[in-house]
Amino acid sequence: MWKKVQDLNYSKWIVVFTDGDDNASKLADLEGLKKKFQESEINLIVVGIELQDEFAEDLIELCKSSKDGAFIRNVCSNDLNI
Repeated sequence: MWKKVQDLNYSKWIVVFTDGDDNASKLADLEGLKKKFQESEINLIVVGIELQDEFAEDLIELCKSSKDGAFIRNVCSNDLNI
């Protein structure tokens, strides 16, 4: 009745869109998060929407720590058509 589903080798991704305006949140443990991405098969893409440079540095480091991560910056909100 029950059959095991064949394991599929899909990539796992986290995609984040941010403008950096959330002043209440903090990236508490950057080194710990970087280590988690290095040890996992999860990839990270961050899209910085009109993001100021001061918020980009930690996000770039975090993206670099994931296998195929990417940081896309200076996206204009008008280009997103939302």
